[in-house]
This record gives sequence, structure tokens and C-alpha cells, in this order.
Amino acid sequence: DRYFVKKISNKILYFEKGINDNNTRFFEFGYEDYEKYIDEKESIDENDDDIIKEKNEVSDKEILKSELSFEKSKQKKKDERKKQKLEEEITAIELKIDNLQKEMMKDDYKSDFKKLSEMQGEIARFNEELEKKYEEWGQY
Repeated sequence: DRYFVKKISNKILYFEKGINDNNTRFFEFGYEDYEKYIDEKESIDENDDDIIKEKNEVSDKEILKSELSFEKSKQKKKDERKKQKLEEEITAIELKIDNLQKEMMKDDYKSDFKKLSEMQGEIARFNEELEKKYEEWGQY
């Protein structure tokens, strides 16, 4: 139904079976673009293969650009999710370090050097992990 296709589609992917080969065409502007192609095709003689090849190349370039754009967009979203996850991990590590430092200030641990050195070791380990996360985050 042409009316239906005109109303709902804004792009068309057309599969064409030729005598010597099969072609796929992408019509960026929908059904009107497809109709123009059909009209032109009917008016072109069979000897005008060069014109057809040129149109195929242009169409192929448009498809390739569209695919590349999609891949870039997909990668960008993936990078944004990784960056957000790293930011959450960094916040969690900073919170752990802050809590350990507050815990060390309590009167209960002032004379317990063993516990204080364990806590300081944990803080050092968290600081190393935090530094790695910051380096990773800097890549995005």
C-alpha cells in the first residue's frame, strides 16, 4: 500500500534482483526518493550501466556513512557508561577512605598501634586503587 508506506516511512531499504547481480539500495528520503529512482530507471537504456554503477556507489557511500555514524554513537554511549561507572567507583573508594580516617580519630584506637597500622595499610591500598581509577577515568 503506497499511501501507508508514504505515511510511516522516512527511509527505505530496497532489495533488487538483477540479471547479473543483486543490489541493495538505501533511499534516505523515503518513498518519494524511491519513486524518483524507479522513474529514472525506466527512462535509462540498458546501455547506461555506468550511470547505474555511479548511483550504486553514491548509495553505498551513504549507507557506509550511516553505519559509521551508528558505530561512533554506540561507542560513545559505551564510553559514557564506563565513565559513569568509574565515577561511582571513585566516589565509593573516597567514602571508604574518609570513613577509615574518621575511625582512626576515635579515642578507642589512640593506643592500639596494631589496629592503627592496619587501618593505615587499608587507606594506602585504597589510595593506590583510587589512583588507578583516576588514570582510567582520565582516558575518557
